[in-house]
Amino acid sequence: MLPEVNSPEIEREEDSQSLRTYAPIPAGTDVAMVRYLTRHRDRTVALLGEIDETLELLRRTLNASQPKYTGMIGIIWTHRPDRFNNGIYPAVVRWSCHRKSGSFDLHWKYKILNLRNLPRMAKSSKNFAAGHAQTVEALKRVQKLMQQRSTLLNTWSNLSRTLTPMESSTSDLESLRATLKEHLPALPHYQQSLLYNRDY
Repeated sequence: MLPEVNSPEIEREEDSQSLRTYAPIPAGTDVAMVRYLTRHRDRTVALLGEIDETLELLRRTLNASQPKYTGMIGIIWTHRPDRFNNGIYPAVVRWSCHRKSGSFDLHWKYKILNLRNLPRMAKSSKNFAAGHAQTVEALKRVQKLMQQRSTLLNTWSNLSRTLTPMESSTSDLESLRATLKEHLPALPHYQQSLLYNRDY
């Protein structure tokens, strides 16, 4: 058997006529690139909508599977200024009922739950027994969708963290462009380059 040999990369020759001579300036003139970025934005929004619509129905399923007693698990929609530009997001909570001091009025409080082992948190004792199986199944689906939602939005958070320091360096790029333009006429083949280049 002949030994396996890695074949060298073959250099491809292309007709220079197929090349684009100039960069897509100003920004946004590359229609194909803008369409590519817009498509992924639209896909994200659409997928987020599908997840949230399903989570909302699962919220109703949890409410219908458990009695309204202390210990029931539900979903709330909330927001925080430090998360996703104050956008609304879901949280899984456990409700508890308290009576206000000196009053017969009931007051409901909630505690946000960690998604880990979420189905195991469903109560099965006494009044919760009848809908326990449905609650566990709903929580399995909630757990999966919440993880998918987090992964989706974390991708955009990472993009935001990447863009911020790069945007802060745009003044350096502007200075560099000014320097490059200033020194262009002094380069040895500048006059010849004017035949196939342009100034912006």
